Amino acid sequence: MGLVSFSRGYMTSGYTNISNIFMEEHLPYANGDCVRVYLYGLYLCQNSTSADNTIEMMSTKLGISVTNIKDAFEYWEKQNLVQILDTVPMEIKYLPIKRNSAKVRELPKGQYDDFNTKAQSILDGRMITTTEFHEYYAFMESMHFEPEALLLVIRSCVDIKGFTVGYAYILTVAKNLAYEGLTTYTAVSTKFKEAQSDKNALTDLIKQIRKNKPNTKEFIRHSYSAEALKEKETDVSEF
Repeated sequence: MGLVSFSRGYMTSGYTNISNIFMEEHLPYANGDCVRVYLYGLYLCQNSTSADNTIEMMSTKLGISVTNIKDAFEYWEKQNLVQILDTVPMEIKYLPIKRNSAKVRELPKGQYDDFNTKAQSILDGRMITTTEFHEYYAFMESMHFEPEALLLVIRSCVDIKGFTVGYAYILTVAKNLAYEGLTTYTAVSTKFKEAQSDKNALTDLIKQIRKNKPNTKEFIRHSYSAEALKEKETDVSEF
């Protein structure tokens, strides 16, 4: 044992410092489990000899499987925030965080070439910057979001907002889908088709109402529940 050390009481009542660079450049784009693993690991770094400092204990504390913890550390290694020294047993070294480091911002060679080409084709009204591409890569890797699914999101956002749509808006839409567990092309495509079907059904109903001209408000209320009307943001006062 070294000359001095913190007591466990001091450790539990102390603080864990988190880099502002992590908060700005990494936290917004990593999924929840990745963030939890990184932060809890950072806390454990302060007492590396603790009996709690094992991947099994981390799994128990966080309620995250050992496999997912390993995946999280592999993600952070790609972001150059940690180094995996060994896998049996798991040994992780936390690295200093550098703002816009070359390794973090480097575009993966070959891995996303097809995605890059298709994304730029969809957003042909403007050039996609290196930073924007990086944010897409970080999101896809952290959320296990299929590139074809993200391309579908980009196309949908362009249809709604036009070619000038920003990547923050695109990622917000994609994140909401990911939080629902929709991360594949099939799942996202089905979600969009259902939404379009609902929209078309409502449009057809409105056309029928206008054609037949019954008591419009009452007809709508009987055709859709209050909850459905709220979801579709229908204002019956317009009729």
